[in-house]
Amino acid sequence: MAWRAKADKEAFVKDFGKQLEKNGDFIIADYRGLTAKEITELRGKVREGGFRLTVAKNTLVKLIMSKLKVKGMDEYLKGPSALVNGEGEVATGAKILVDYSKEHKAMKVKAGMLGGSVLDADQVRELASLPSREVLIGMVAGAFNAPIGGLATALNSIIRGVATALDAVCKKKGEEKEK
Repeated sequence: MAWRAKADKEAFVKDFGKQLEKNGDFIIADYRGLTAKEITELRGKVREGGFRLTVAKNTLVKLIMSKLKVKGMDEYLKGPSALVNGEGEVATGAKILVDYSKEHKAMKVKAGMLGGSVLDADQVRELASLPSREVLIGMVAGAFNAPIGGLATALNSIIRGVATALDAVCKKKGEEKEK
């Protein structure tokens, strides 16, 4: 977006501010050193993940942050900044950026915002290393299911033991009757 007119800047602050207000989780990366082709490639990967990559002037992003009452983000808004946000889980967006930064050393993840908390680059990398929400839910469900499965197995073995004992008693009584 060309930042020529004050109206363009005001429109960006309004529109992007609404996006961040709706879903306040985002990641900030420094894209300095990437070629236009690489940035286009990154935009495609981000879009495939259900996110948007927005290159913005830091002064405008700082203005949005102050309107949203976000504190602690100013120190990360130095140099070129690209913001990744969207409707999906921010961990997925973080994974896309972290993986891309491993392939392209010129790009660096600077910071992020998750649930109203500012994350530094290390925390964003940790976030990117987490399994997806579906996998985590499956892990929790498995953890809840394990004791229930163990109880069912134990109860089943008790019933099996009683059935085996009754069968043995019946066989013994049958042998006694035959004698």
